[in-house]
Amino acid sequence: NGEEMIAAPLLPGFGRAPTENDIGAKLYDKMKMWQYPQLEVASFDVKEMSDSYLVTVVFKPIDGKAQVIVKYNIYGDGSIAGIESMKDAGGLSKCPMLFRFGMEMGMKGDFSNLDFYGKGPWENYCDRNSSATVGHYEQTVNEQYHYGYVRPQKSGTKTELKWFKVINGNGTGL
Repeated sequence: NGEEMIAAPLLPGFGRAPTENDIGAKLYDKMKMWQYPQLEVASFDVKEMSDSYLVTVVFKPIDGKAQVIVKYNIYGDGSIAGIESMKDAGGLSKCPMLFRFGMEMGMKGDFSNLDFYGKGPWENYCDRNSSATVGHYEQTVNEQYHYGYVRPQKSGTKTELKWFKVINGNGTGL
C-alpha cells in the first residue's frame, strides 16, 4: 500500500547537500536558485489510458526561467513510471548549471533495507568504480552514509545498477 510507504510526495529535485569541492568553488551560492525552488502547479491533468492513468503536472516556471513538466503513468498493480522534463520559459540558457536533475520523495523509516544488482558493495562513482564488482547486494540505508566525511559527500552512490529496491523487513517497498 503506497499510502503506508510514502512519507513525502514524489517531486522534481535539483539540489543536494554541498560537497567539500562545491563549497571551495562557491557553487552552493552560484546554484542557489536550484537548491529549494518554489514549485507551484500551473496545471494538473488526469487522462485514462488503455492500461494506466496518465497524470501530467506542469509547474509554473522556476524564477520565470525554466518550466518543469512531470508525467506519471500509474498502473493497476501500483507501479508508477515517471518522466520529468524541463523546457525554456525565457531564460534557461542564463541559469546556472544544475547539481542534478531528478526526482525525490520521502519514505517511512521502516523501509530501511536495500536490495540491488550493480557495482558494490562499497560506494562507487563513475570516475572511481574500478575496484567495485557487479553483483547482488543487500545492505541497510544506514550503511550508505560514511561517517568519516567532514562534510556531506555523495555517500552510498552505486554505479552500473540494473535494479535497486528500498524495502522493509517483509520485502515490500519501492
